[in-house]
Amino acid sequence: MALAAKETNRAPFDLAADAPEAREAVGPGVGLYQVAWPFTRIDSETLDEFISRWAGWLADGSQGLLHRPTTLPGQSADGSWRRG
Repeated sequence: MALAAKETNRAPFDLAADAPEAREAVGPGVGLYQVAWPFTRIDSETLDEFISRWAGWLADGSQGLLHRPTTLPGQSADGSWRRG
């Protein structure tokens, strides 16, 4: 998922993996497109956290409480595709 500064109707949103914008989103530095959440392995040890995070976002969205992320990614990307 990525967020573009010019997007005003919905954010974050998806990009095709082979789109030039997707390459920009995962590239070094800050560009127009940014990854909204770091790449995260999902396995049996982290499944509950993944489900809880998404359930919380869905619940917030259903109540009109879900807001555009203030920073991207929404969690530290250290140890993901970016070095920190």
